[in-house]
Amino acid sequence: MEVYINFNGLPSWLALAPLGRIVAETGVVVRWQPMLGNLGNVAGSNLKPGEEDPLAEYKARRAKARSRAKARELERMCETLGIDPEAGGRTIDPTALSLGLNWIVSLASAEDQARYIESAFERTYRESGDVEGIEAVADLIDSTGISSRGFAEFCEREQAVLEATRDEILEKSVLNAPAFVLDGEVFNGREHLPLIEWILKGREGTPPV
Repeated sequence: MEVYINFNGLPSWLALAPLGRIVAETGVVVRWQPMLGNLGNVAGSNLKPGEEDPLAEYKARRAKARSRAKARELERMCETLGIDPEAGGRTIDPTALSLGLNWIVSLASAEDQARYIESAFERTYRESGDVEGIEAVADLIDSTGISSRGFAEFCEREQAVLEATRDEILEKSVLNAPAFVLDGEVFNGREHLPLIEWILKGREGTPPV
Protein backbone atom coordinates (compact mmCIF):
# COMPACT_ATOMS: atom_id res chain seq x y z
CA MET A 1 0.00 0.00 0.00
CA GLU A 2 1.34 3.41 -0.96
CA VAL A 3 0.93 6.06 1.73
CA TYR A 4 1.39 9.71 0.81
CA ILE A 5 2.26 12.10 3.62
CA ASN A 6 2.97 15.82 3.86
CA PHE A 7 5.28 17.03 6.63
CA ASN A 8 3.72 20.49 6.34
CA GLY A 9 0.53 19.70 8.22
CA LEU A 10 -0.92 17.75 11.14
CA PRO A 11 -3.32 15.37 9.32
CA SER A 12 -0.49 13.07 8.20
CA TRP A 13 0.90 12.96 11.75
CA LEU A 14 -2.51 12.07 13.15
CA ALA A 15 -2.75 9.15 10.73
CA LEU A 16 0.46 7.49 11.97
CA ALA A 17 -0.90 5.85 15.14
CA PRO A 18 -4.00 4.21 13.62
CA LEU A 19 -2.02 3.27 10.52
CA GLY A 20 0.67 1.67 12.67
CA ARG A 21 -1.96 -0.45 14.41
CA ILE A 22 -3.43 -1.53 11.06
CA VAL A 23 0.02 -2.48 9.77
CA ALA A 24 0.72 -4.52 12.92
CA GLU A 25 -2.62 -6.35 12.69
CA THR A 26 -2.68 -7.02 8.95
CA GLY A 27 0.97 -7.19 7.92
CA VAL A 28 0.39 -4.86 4.98
CA VAL A 29 3.60 -3.43 3.54
CA VAL A 30 3.67 0.36 3.41
CA ARG A 31 5.56 2.27 0.73
CA TRP A 32 5.93 5.83 1.99
CA GLN A 33 5.66 8.65 -0.53
CA PRO A 34 6.22 12.35 0.28
CA MET A 35 3.98 15.15 -0.92
CA LEU A 36 5.12 18.75 -1.07
CA GLY A 37 1.60 20.15 -0.90
CA ASN A 38 -2.08 19.41 -1.22
CA LEU A 39 -3.32 19.41 -4.79
CA GLY A 40 -7.05 19.60 -4.23
CA ASN A 41 -7.59 23.12 -5.59
CA VAL A 42 -6.27 22.81 -9.12
CA ALA A 43 -9.17 24.27 -11.08
CA GLY A 44 -8.80 27.79 -12.38
CA SER A 45 -11.42 30.51 -12.69
CA ASN A 46 -13.67 30.74 -15.74
CA LEU A 47 -13.85 34.52 -15.44
CA LYS A 48 -12.23 36.70 -18.06
CA PRO A 49 -9.65 39.27 -16.88
CA GLY A 50 -11.44 42.28 -15.38
CA GLU A 51 -14.84 40.56 -15.36
CA GLU A 52 -16.90 41.03 -12.19
CA ASP A 53 -17.60 37.81 -10.31
CA PRO A 54 -21.37 37.49 -9.65
CA LEU A 55 -20.62 35.01 -6.88
CA ALA A 56 -18.09 37.22 -5.09
CA GLU A 57 -20.27 37.77 -2.00
CA TYR A 58 -21.15 34.09 -1.74
CA LYS A 59 -17.50 33.10 -2.14
CA ALA A 60 -16.49 35.55 0.59
CA ARG A 61 -19.02 34.02 2.99
CA ARG A 62 -17.79 30.53 2.12
CA ALA A 63 -14.18 31.59 2.63
CA LYS A 64 -15.04 32.98 6.07
CA ALA A 65 -16.85 29.79 7.01
CA ARG A 66 -13.94 27.66 5.82
CA SER A 67 -11.54 29.79 7.86
CA ARG A 68 -13.59 29.27 11.02
CA ALA A 69 -13.87 25.54 10.36
CA LYS A 70 -10.13 25.29 9.74
CA ALA A 71 -9.39 27.02 13.05
CA ARG A 72 -11.70 24.64 14.94
CA GLU A 73 -10.16 21.63 13.22
CA LEU A 74 -6.67 22.85 14.14
CA GLU A 75 -7.71 23.12 17.78
CA ARG A 76 -9.10 19.58 17.75
CA MET A 77 -5.98 18.15 16.09
CA CYS A 78 -3.66 19.93 18.52
CA GLU A 79 -5.69 18.70 21.49
CA THR A 80 -5.43 15.12 20.21
CA LEU A 81 -1.67 15.43 19.71
CA GLY A 82 -1.10 17.29 22.96
CA ILE A 83 0.55 20.31 21.38
CA ASP A 84 -0.02 24.04 21.50
CA PRO A 85 -2.23 25.38 18.67
CA GLU A 86 0.37 28.01 17.85
CA ALA A 87 2.96 25.28 17.32
CA GLY A 88 0.44 23.16 15.44
CA GLY A 89 -0.24 25.98 13.02
CA ARG A 90 3.40 26.19 12.00
CA THR A 91 4.03 26.27 8.25
CA ILE A 92 7.25 24.82 6.84
CA ASP A 93 8.81 23.98 3.50
CA PRO A 94 8.64 20.15 3.60
CA THR A 95 11.23 19.62 0.85
CA ALA A 96 14.19 18.68 3.05
CA LEU A 97 12.14 16.34 5.24
CA SER A 98 10.66 14.75 2.11
CA LEU A 99 14.13 14.14 0.71
CA GLY A 100 15.04 12.68 4.07
CA LEU A 101 12.11 10.29 3.80
CA ASN A 102 13.24 9.14 0.37
CA TRP A 103 16.76 8.64 1.75
CA ILE A 104 15.48 6.57 4.67
CA VAL A 105 13.16 4.51 2.46
CA SER A 106 16.09 3.60 0.21
CA LEU A 107 18.24 2.39 3.10
CA ALA A 108 16.31 1.45 6.20
CA SER A 109 13.83 -1.05 7.58
CA ALA A 110 10.12 -0.37 7.95
CA GLU A 111 10.64 0.28 11.65
CA ASP A 112 13.37 2.84 10.96
CA GLN A 113 11.21 4.52 8.34
CA ALA A 114 8.33 4.86 10.81
CA ARG A 115 10.71 6.19 13.46
CA TYR A 116 12.07 8.84 11.10
CA ILE A 117 8.58 10.00 10.14
CA GLU A 118 7.44 10.26 13.75
CA SER A 119 10.64 12.08 14.72
CA ALA A 120 10.20 14.51 11.83
CA PHE A 121 6.74 15.51 13.02
CA GLU A 122 7.87 15.70 16.64
CA ARG A 123 10.76 18.01 15.76
CA THR A 124 8.56 20.16 13.55
CA TYR A 125 5.54 20.68 15.78
CA ARG A 126 6.40 19.69 19.35
CA GLU A 127 9.96 20.98 19.43
CA SER A 128 9.63 23.76 16.80
CA GLY A 129 13.09 22.76 15.59
CA ASP A 130 14.90 23.44 12.33
CA VAL A 131 13.60 21.01 9.72
CA GLU A 132 14.03 22.99 6.53
CA GLY A 133 17.80 22.79 6.13
CA ILE A 134 19.68 19.82 4.68
CA GLU A 135 22.09 19.73 7.63
CA ALA A 136 19.21 19.79 10.11
CA VAL A 137 17.52 16.86 8.39
CA ALA A 138 20.83 15.00 8.20
CA ASP A 139 21.04 15.39 11.98
CA LEU A 140 17.50 14.03 12.28
CA ILE A 141 18.43 11.03 10.13
CA ASP A 142 21.48 10.32 12.31
CA SER A 143 19.30 10.51 15.43
CA THR A 144 17.24 7.57 14.12
CA GLY A 145 20.37 5.43 13.93
CA ILE A 146 20.70 5.62 10.13
CA SER A 147 23.82 7.22 8.66
CA SER A 148 23.31 10.45 6.74
CA ARG A 149 26.66 10.18 5.00
CA GLY A 150 26.12 11.20 1.38
CA PHE A 151 22.72 12.76 2.10
CA ALA A 152 23.71 16.22 0.86
CA GLU A 153 24.81 14.80 -2.49
CA PHE A 154 21.61 12.75 -2.64
CA CYS A 155 19.58 15.95 -2.19
CA GLU A 156 21.40 17.67 -5.03
CA ARG A 157 20.49 14.80 -7.35
CA GLU A 158 16.98 14.12 -6.16
CA GLN A 159 15.39 17.49 -5.38
CA ALA A 160 14.39 18.17 -8.99
CA VAL A 161 13.01 14.62 -9.25
CA LEU A 162 10.96 15.13 -6.09
CA GLU A 163 9.49 18.40 -7.33
CA ALA A 164 8.66 16.82 -10.69
CA THR A 165 6.50 14.17 -9.03
CA ARG A 166 3.72 16.72 -8.39
CA ASP A 167 2.15 16.05 -11.81
CA GLU A 168 2.55 12.29 -11.45
CA ILE A 169 0.83 12.38 -8.07
CA LEU A 170 -2.05 14.42 -9.45
CA GLU A 171 -2.47 11.98 -12.35
CA LYS A 172 -3.03 9.24 -9.76
CA SER A 173 -5.88 11.35 -8.26
CA VAL A 174 -3.90 11.74 -5.04
CA LEU A 175 -5.05 15.16 -3.91
CA ASN A 176 -4.53 15.57 -0.18
CA ALA A 177 -2.26 14.05 2.43
CA PRO A 178 -2.49 11.61 3.95
CA ALA A 179 -3.61 9.55 1.00
CA PHE A 180 -3.60 5.79 0.56
CA VAL A 181 -3.39 3.79 -2.65
CA LEU A 182 -4.53 0.21 -2.15
CA ASP A 183 -5.08 -2.23 -5.02
CA GLY A 184 -5.24 0.68 -7.45
CA GLU A 185 -7.91 2.54 -5.47
CA VAL A 186 -7.11 5.97 -4.04
CA PHE A 187 -8.33 7.10 -0.62
CA ASN A 188 -7.72 10.78 0.16
CA GLY A 189 -7.76 11.60 3.87
CA ARG A 190 -7.20 9.78 7.15
CA GLU A 191 -10.96 9.37 7.60
CA HIS A 192 -10.71 6.43 5.18
CA LEU A 193 -8.52 4.37 7.53
CA PRO A 194 -11.46 2.38 8.98
CA LEU A 195 -12.52 1.40 5.45
CA ILE A 196 -8.94 0.51 4.52
CA GLU A 197 -8.71 -1.66 7.64
CA TRP A 198 -11.97 -3.40 6.67
CA ILE A 199 -10.60 -4.12 3.19
CA LEU A 200 -7.28 -5.43 4.50
CA LYS A 201 -9.06 -7.71 6.98
CA GLY A 202 -11.03 -9.46 4.26
CA ARG A 203 -14.09 -7.24 3.82
CA GLU A 204 -16.04 -9.20 6.43
CA GLY A 205 -19.25 -7.75 7.79
CA THR A 206 -20.72 -4.35 7.02
CA PRO A 207 -18.17 -1.83 5.71
CA PRO A 208 -17.67 1.24 7.89
CA VAL A 209 -19.42 4.38 6.72
